[in-house]
Amino acid sequence: MDEDFKIKTILRNARGQMTIFFATTILALITFIAFIINIGIFVKAKINLQNAVDAAAFAGASVQARQLSNISYLNWEMRNVYKEWMFKNYVLGNLSLDEISGPAGNPVNYRMEPWGTGGGTVYDGYNVPSVCLDFKSSGSVSVCKKALIPGLPRFARSDVLGMEETMDSFIDALADQKASDCSRRSNINFLTNFIWAYNVTGVPQLMDSTIDAPEVAADRMGAFPDAFNLALRIRNLEAQVNKSPYQGVCVGNVPGCQRDINTIVGSEQSPANERVYKAFYSAFRNLGGQDCGEENSDELKCRFKLSELPPRLPSLGNEFSLSNQLIPNNTLARRKYYLDLKLMPVNYATFFTMLAPVTQANGISVAGINAESTAQCVATKVGMPVPGYPLGFVKNPDVLTYYAVKGESDFVGLFNPFASESIKLTAYAAAKPFGGRVGPMIFNVTHGGGNPSYLLPRAPHFKTSPYVSAMDNTNPVDWAGNVTTSTEYQEGMPIPGNYGGVGGGFWLKDETTPIGGWIDSGSIFFAVPNIPYDYPSGSPNDTSHFAGTSVEIIKPIPAGGSIGTSAGLYNGNVFTKLKSNLAGLTTGATISIEAINDAILSSRAPTLYDAVNYLIPTPETLNEEVGVDSYGIILNETTEAVGDNVVYDMSLYAPLIDPDDPNALYQGTSDLVNILQEYLARQEPAILKYRGSMNVASQLIYKKNFSTRTSANYGLAAAQTISDIGDSSVYDSTDISTIYGALPGCRSVNGKFVWFFTGNSSLVNNSSGDCLIRNTLTNLMEAHWNELNSVQRAYYTGRFALPNSDVRNKLFSAYRPGEMSDATPNGEHTNFFTGLRTNMNRNFYSSKFVTIKSVSAGSSSDTYNGNFALFSEGVPFNQGSGNTEGTFKNTLIPQELNIDLSQIQH
Repeated sequence: MDEDFKIKTILRNARGQMTIFFATTILALITFIAFIINIGIFVKAKINLQNAVDAAAFAGASVQARQLSNISYLNWEMRNVYKEWMFKNYVLGNLSLDEISGPAGNPVNYRMEPWGTGGGTVYDGYNVPSVCLDFKSSGSVSVCKKALIPGLPRFARSDVLGMEETMDSFIDALADQKASDCSRRSNINFLTNFIWAYNVTGVPQLMDSTIDAPEVAADRMGAFPDAFNLALRIRNLEAQVNKSPYQGVCVGNVPGCQRDINTIVGSEQSPANERVYKAFYSAFRNLGGQDCGEENSDELKCRFKLSELPPRLPSLGNEFSLSNQLIPNNTLARRKYYLDLKLMPVNYATFFTMLAPVTQANGISVAGINAESTAQCVATKVGMPVPGYPLGFVKNPDVLTYYAVKGESDFVGLFNPFASESIKLTAYAAAKPFGGRVGPMIFNVTHGGGNPSYLLPRAPHFKTSPYVSAMDNTNPVDWAGNVTTSTEYQEGMPIPGNYGGVGGGFWLKDETTPIGGWIDSGSIFFAVPNIPYDYPSGSPNDTSHFAGTSVEIIKPIPAGGSIGTSAGLYNGNVFTKLKSNLAGLTTGATISIEAINDAILSSRAPTLYDAVNYLIPTPETLNEEVGVDSYGIILNETTEAVGDNVVYDMSLYAPLIDPDDPNALYQGTSDLVNILQEYLARQEPAILKYRGSMNVASQLIYKKNFSTRTSANYGLAAAQTISDIGDSSVYDSTDISTIYGALPGCRSVNGKFVWFFTGNSSLVNNSSGDCLIRNTLTNLMEAHWNELNSVQRAYYTGRFALPNSDVRNKLFSAYRPGEMSDATPNGEHTNFFTGLRTNMNRNFYSSKFVTIKSVSAGSSSDTYNGNFALFSEGVPFNQGSGNTEGTFKNTLIPQELNIDLSQIQH
């Protein structure tokens, strides 16, 4: 019995132990399964967070890509403004010349024909285009075709009592009238050249100073104000790209939240916040579809915070640097985290033809009889400055455009063995725009440690040469075609110039001096504008429109000499392509205003050179026609056709003034006026050099016009037309420095221009009251800006001409995938399952992921050290390392950001 009891007791104890064993085993199993599930959820949360942060980086870079595309389109529009200006100056302004209206030679000859038979004695030795309009020219009879308009003969005395005085008085009166007529024609040429460069539309009541200008493209905005407006719009878009990064963005009252996304959007309504808005919500919505509330506050999504990682701010020079021009001093826009655009302000001067009266002893010889030629009008090419012309922008390759973010959240799982309530998860991601271009680097803007305010030619490259022509007048040519070493002005030489030995010279002489920017007065020189309108033979590999030096150097051509210039529009094939936009152009043909307006629109149409070097917006109809996988940005096709071009109404987002945007650079017209005044004031040294050079030239013309018979001077009126610095007693001065610094009146070309450009009464003589405040560039632009409606303030509007040629299929040049990207050489991709073929070529910036280490300090971008490389935009991969950008300035500094990237491999 006792044995049975013991056995039963043992069995009962064993049954309890088994229960405990099974319970412990099941508990351990459940715990293990929970731990596995918890780890799985943890890994899933980590993956979800990384995916969300990746989406945020890509979304932010996509906003940057669209902003860069808009900037690129506007930069191409700046080129179009320049193309139009060059069409006017090279084609319309020289239609009287046979080689312009007829077949062009190669190189093109822009010189006027010699006067007289057998080659004549009055010779144009300067092959530069000069605006000269003659509305009644016929055949060989044109005041703009010959280098001289003959004077009035004053024969030797006849010794007839009383006749000499009467005849001399009669000739004097005729000569005075003839000289005045030449001055009036000179004024027409000046005004035409002036309005093509500086006309301001929308304020005709204030442009009364140009009322005598002919109606040749006079209803269009001048090149300088048009380009200046575009530059301001681009600076506004650049400021949006460089919006300061936000830290700790979240929804609601998340622990550690610094900025609620709803507060950002609600209290700071600005297009500049599009980046953080789209980045945050791309991540937020990738973490789940539910809204956050009290019942799910522990969700990964509801504890999410996004921080935009700010790159190190690059040092970009002072307020005068090319990076900071047109940006107000009191803004944050000079803190360029992501994008640095360098303005290319060039000191240009365009020519107009002045018919300068000159009296020449024995200037007329007929049948052995010599006579004084009184008030003969010699064609003189006069430069009108356009200092600081904003040619366009170039993207600084030292500042990389990318977008890096950090995402954080707290993980609360099923099983948490740690003391804290949650586990903090962190993820990083980076992306960048790619596959586009703002524009070519025409000039040297990196300087290699030099002055960041200077604009220099690119050397040893020749890319600058089709845009800039220097004038080397070391060995000038007189009107007889003879080389002279004199520094004195001779009839037929261009003005202004380095005449009289003061001022340090006016024209750029070689490729070693700055072309533009913020330059010391002694280093300021002007260049003749030029342009590579298109490739000469239709191939991007054709460089025959380049000069053999960094800038084209125009030298005087003596009689019998040959033309040595060939760059840009001196190339016959390039010039022929430009002038072919003017329909019905033949020697002696009458050109209507309608034909001129159509030609201007056609000249702005995209060329192959544009497609290779710029981004060009395209119409939706063309995108459908070509079959690309993107929409066109231009929608409104008109019923108008100009030549072989289809015309569209174009509207690009490009804010100029926005009083409701706290991040806008210019919130009112007063901001624009201030920036314009500051910009023009910086060009004052250039204006002073022009003023002094014109003063000296006017005195030299005065001294060349004394009659040997009567001692009468017929050059005073002509001298005062150029620069009215006083009466004959002033022009008789022998102190050249006094002449150089004299103040011209506003009735002269010199004083009128100085007053118009600067509005500074201390730089002119306004004793006659002709310098009116309404006739200044600042006042005209202010009136123009006040007339803009809300649409014009937010959008750039214009007309777009799409050529009906093979160029239209080459406009998608930003990105073209090849065989390495599973596409054909033409950029077509075929769907493996459906067989659908899609054209993947693009004309805009795209986006791609990059590794976070590749944009961090201490991580080289060298291709050969195992890290992923970041190639600079626009640099072919097969070029040598000397032509690639190995480093950039705006890297991430982990120590400054208090982030740890040590565990990240790439």
